[in-house]
Amino acid sequence: MDELTKKETALIQALYTRHGRKKYPYCIVEGVRSCSEFFARVPEMALFSVADSAATASAVGACGDVRIVPEKVFEKLSGTVNSQGILIVSKLPEAVAENDINKDDFIIALAEKIPNPS
Repeated sequence: MDELTKKETALIQALYTRHGRKKYPYCIVEGVRSCSEFFARVPEMALFSVADSAATASAVGACGDVRIVPEKVFEKLSGTVNSQGILIVSKLPEAVAENDINKDDFIIALAEKIPNPS
């Protein structure tokens, strides 16, 4: 488990902006449930993940490059008000033709500017 670099911190902060999402071919997956599903289905798409503790990282099955940061640092990085302590910087999935989508396939949804997306 490596330290989070300044470049990685800047990338995470940029991905929370409109300009950053257009500039970089990555997205952020955040929250225990979303990250658990991500690691269960497409772990090879993760660039790196950031957690506020090793326990949180292992609880979601985090694999690959995991950065453990103090809770205060994680709160500054997180895009949510009440963070769950885990986020993944992932490659963007490639587009699929509408008729190629199977109902059992994994779908990534973006909930932005919604007070309670659950």
